Order: sequence, then structure tokens, then C-alpha cells
Amino acid sequence: MTADSTYSVVWSIQRRLIISISPFSSGTTSPSPGEHWLNDGASLSINAIPISSYQLGNWVVDGVGAGSTSTISILMNRPHNVQVLFRAASFIQVAVDPAGGTMFIDGQPINSAVTYSWKEGSNHSLQVLPEYTTAPGTRQAFVRWSDGSTSPARTVLAGSAVQYAATWKTQHYVDIKSGAGTISPASGWYDAG
Repeated sequence: MTADSTYSVVWSIQRRLIISISPFSSGTTSPSPGEHWLNDGASLSINAIPISSYQLGNWVVDGVGAGSTSTISILMNRPHNVQVLFRAASFIQVAVDPAGGTMFIDGQPINSAVTYSWKEGSNHSLQVLPEYTTAPGTRQAFVRWSDGSTSPARTVLAGSAVQYAATWKTQHYVDIKSGAGTISPASGWYDAG
């Protein structure tokens, strides 16, 4: 004997998403370029990932510009064509000169003048030690950067060709002693001259 069976079929609507990049081989996306099918009403974040010599230009969704942030969100309420447009990165020449001290560029020490090619819009850290000893009782104390900033540690934005040089002053340690009474000024580091 066979029992009657009832089967139900549940259908869901899916929407087609096509992701493309231009120019070809200038980067990728996550999820990857190509055709994707998603459930109706789903939301998807797409990340643009340029190769090192490119940067994000902008997004085009269904033929309309959609901004230039690295991630966009797409609501799958209909089929969509998403294109990410990358552009060749602009590189800025940046010269740095520790002028005798040790400078740290993005955490890496340098002891002589160097020129870097930094991607336009990228951030970089510059740091010098506040002072360094040149001889017993003599040191160089950081004064300022060539652009006037007085902070020994800073973050700079690569926006135009520029040079960052450290300016130092010589200081000597003066040891003042007296057999009696209080002496002013006290022992300490004093600017040369």
C-alpha cells in the first residue's frame, strides 16, 4: 500500500549582480569580479582592492557615479551592474634628511638623506629622537622640521613634492658645583653660545 504524499516547492527570487573593473588588471574586488546571483532584498558590501600602482577612482552603479569610498553597499532589489574604476596612482617625491641624527620613516631608521616615492594621499610617519649625544657632555637637541612643525613624531600626508629636514641645536652639559650655598642656574643642558 502506498500513502499519498504532498510535496511543496518554495521558490525564491534571485537578482543578478555583475561586478567589473576597469582598466583590466588594475585591481580586484571582494567579492571577485564576475556574475553573482543573490536573493531579492539582500544587501552586499563590495570592496575595491587596487594593485600597488593604482588607486580607486570611483564606482559606477547601473551607469551612475556612486562615490569613491573603498567599500560600497548594494541592495539587491533588482539586477545591478557595478563597475569599479581604478586610476593610475600619482606618486609624490618626498626627500627626508635627518641632518646628522637618526630619523624613522614608517618605523624604519635612516641616517642620511633619502628620497621616497609615496602614493599621493598616503599617510606616513616621521620621527626623530628628541636628542642624541655627539660627544661626552655635548648633544644635539631637536628644534623643528623644515616646514616649521616642532613635534619630533608626526604623521604626514603625501600631497605634493616636499622635503622634510630636521633642524638641531647644540647643547652642552654644564656641571655647576659650589662648596657652599645654592647656585643658580643649576647643573643641566644649555644651548651652545
